[in-house]
Amino acid sequence: MALSETPLAQLPDTVQTAIDKLRGEMGGDGPLRMMVGLWVDQLESLLEDLRLGARHGDGGQLAAAAHRLKGTCALLGAHDLRARAAAIEHAGLDGLPRTVEEDVDRFAVEARAFARLLESLR
Repeated sequence: MALSETPLAQLPDTVQTAIDKLRGEMGGDGPLRMMVGLWVDQLESLLEDLRLGARHGDGGQLAAAAHRLKGTCALLGAHDLRARAAAIEHAGLDGLPRTVEEDVDRFAVEARAFARLLESLR
């Protein structure tokens, strides 16, 4: 099934708009499927980097993983997730507040839910 035939009604409007824009910029469904697949496939590894950075007080590791997630979330139109990733990135750069592990846990739940929605685009 082509991505253009995939029911996107369950995705937020911002994501639908971003997907349509990326489809045009990338020249069709194939490259877009690959990008979405990479994000979904790399998600758990990046979430683990977030978790380990927060747990071990490694702000650099935390910020680097959050930065990568932030960029892809922005490209895919997931603005709320992008904002959460940006806050986690800043926490890593600014000294890791006590609540950063809770922030990472909340982000992980939301990112996994978003990844499940994107699965229909693969």
